[in-house]
This record gives sequence, C-alpha cells and structure tokens, in this order.
Amino acid sequence: MNIKTGMVGYFKRALSLMVLLCILVCSTACFNSGDGQSSVDTSESGESAINENSEISVEVSLGDVTPPEIIGTHFEITLGEIIDYEAHISVIDDTDPTPDLFVDNSSVDEKKPGVYRVVYKATDEAGNTTGLVLNLTIKELPVPDKTAPKVVGRDFDVAIGDTVSYKNQIIVTDNTDMAPEIKVDNSAVDLDKPGIYPVVYTVTDKSGNSTVLTLRLTVKDQASLAEMEKYVYAEAQKVLDKITNDSMTPLQKAYKIYRWTKYYNIGYVSTSDKSHWIVGAYNGFKNRRGDCFVYFAVAKALLTVAGIDNFDMAKLRTNDKDTRHYWSLVNVGDGWYHMDCTPFASSRKNANFFMVTDEELWSWDDKWYKGEHSYFEEGVPEVATESIQHLINYNAASLK
Repeated sequence: MNIKTGMVGYFKRALSLMVLLCILVCSTACFNSGDGQSSVDTSESGESAINENSEISVEVSLGDVTPPEIIGTHFEITLGEIIDYEAHISVIDDTDPTPDLFVDNSSVDEKKPGVYRVVYKATDEAGNTTGLVLNLTIKELPVPDKTAPKVVGRDFDVAIGDTVSYKNQIIVTDNTDMAPEIKVDNSAVDLDKPGIYPVVYTVTDKSGNSTVLTLRLTVKDQASLAEMEKYVYAEAQKVLDKITNDSMTPLQKAYKIYRWTKYYNIGYVSTSDKSHWIVGAYNGFKNRRGDCFVYFAVAKALLTVAGIDNFDMAKLRTNDKDTRHYWSLVNVGDGWYHMDCTPFASSRKNANFFMVTDEELWSWDDKWYKGEHSYFEEGVPEVATESIQHLINYNAASLK
C-alpha cells in the first residue's frame, strides 16, 4: 500500500542545487575580468572601490541528508485475524514528524499459514529513504479440544475406622490438560458401618469435557491384631526386597529404611490410631498416610524384619495438653543412635535425624521445636556420644 510519496522533497533539493550553480557563475562573471582585474567601477563618483584582494563569502545549505529510522519487530497472527501492518513499527526522523511510509505486503497470503516477508520504506520530506524487512507468521487456527479426560480406577475397600484417600483410587489423564478438576461425591459412604457404597468421580478438563466414573467402596469390619501383624511383616519384607540386598551393611540398610519411610512413600496427616504400633504400621503400609506414630511404626516394622536392633521412643509430656511424638533408637553395631522418620515442616531447617546423638537432636529442638525429643531416661539404652554425621550425605541420599 502507497501511503504518500516524497516527490516534493526531491524537487526542492534539485532547485537548491540549481540556485547554487547560478550564484557561483554570476560571482565569477561579475568580479573577474579577462585580464584578472576587477570590473567594478572605480571612478571619482564617490562610490567605494572593492580591493582586488577582497574575498566574497557565499553560504549554501545542502538541506536534510539524514534518512528516517524504522524500528520494528517480527510479529505473528492467527489465521483469519485482521492484520495491522503499521502497529508493529515506528518511524522516527530528525526533521520530518510524518515521513511517507510505503508497506509492501504483496508476498503475504492472508488465507494461508506460513512465514512471510513484509517490506517497509520510509521517506522524509527531503527525499531521504530507509527500509526494513520484518517476518509475519500466520499460525493455524487452534483445533478445539473435544476429548474428555480418561479416568481409570478399581473398586476398593477399607476397614471401619480407616482413613480414605478417595483421589488416590483413580488415575486421570487428558490430551491437553495436565491437571483436570476432580470432584468426588462420597455422600453415600458411611465409614462406621460395614457395607458397599458408591463413590462417584467427575473429572473435567479446562475445555469443559467431563468423564464420570463410579467405583464401589467396601467398608469391612476391622481386622484383628493378629491379621494386621501378618500383613505388616509381609509388606515390610516386600519393601526390603526392593530397597536392600545381602551385600549391604546394617548401617546401609538402616539408611535405606530411613529414606523410604521419611520421603515420598507415606503422606503426613495429623492424627492416627495409636492403640498399638502394629495398628500404626498397618495403616501406614495400607493407606500410606499417617502422623509421627505411623512413621515410627512403619520404620520399626522395616528395622525388625531387617534384623536391626531398635527401641521405641516417646516424647516426655508435661501435661495432657502437650503434643505427642514418637521415634526410634537404632543400633547397627556401634551403639544406640536416634532415628526420627517424621517429615517436619520445611521452615524447620536441617530436620534430618538419622543416627544422631542426644546433643545433635536436642540442639535442633532448642532452635526449632523445643522439647520435641525430650524423653524419660529410665530403661532407655545409653545413647552414643560420638557423632557419625560425617558419614552421611543427606543431599546426595548416600553414605560416604
């Protein structure tokens, strides 16, 4: 598109050059004769004479010779959008506030996706011209998402008194949405009464596509302590078969147990059934969630099945309102050390308690959670005083 031209500027510049030429010719004719003498009248008429050595100065302006400046960036649109070619550039000139702008978009096919060249030329009123080439990308129209999320799950069961994580019972995938919304309708479930109940899942992606899945939850009578114990030891052995081998030392096995229990495999909740450590371990292995008692109980089961000596530790409470806390003492052959698998809040730094002494444990308590690991010493094995923390690399999850 030719917005306006700069022909007037060209004529002005040509005229200026012609005037300059005339001045120079006239100056030579008027002030110099053929023999080199001045032709000015020097008679006694009272007129002043011009000395033959006088200099005549003629000032001539050549005008504006600086071209405009075009500033712009490559740009893109979606197929079908109206293209504003001038919105992506700006033109600056030192004398002309509105230089002529010519846009050559002849190579652009606005009905076809692709990358096209757009040529811009700017000319000021003095006829100075500059150019710029930008890339215009025309993108395909987005394809509407009409695919609903895929939801997979199996019927599940819990015992009376167990906690339930409903969302952990299903796996959700979607072709475009990494985190579709999940709504769970468990209004028909009574966890205090044996029976079979429907749990309805409605999963909706960001495009509004939904999938509904109904699973059956069976609430059963609580297992006996003997049944729980059998289950706990069987699950502990399965875990140990995955994370340890016969070539490991007791210290190496204990560290694997510490990391498996503390990180990733059990989610923290603020309460649990503390009637027996077997109950805590049962809930930990089965439901994969619990409080400090569950972490302690699961670690105890793993240590016991691995053949590592351990001793139960409980916080010394000063009154009935004081919080509870549980952890273990562990002996891998070099004395008893504290091992606490509970994941503390991230604001409490360096909460790593694998094979630590009283001093190391209580130093952390004094700074972050005073009294959390205080205990009644009677009947408790004597805790080692020599630190072995130099053997442990918590960041690399390994022993040195």
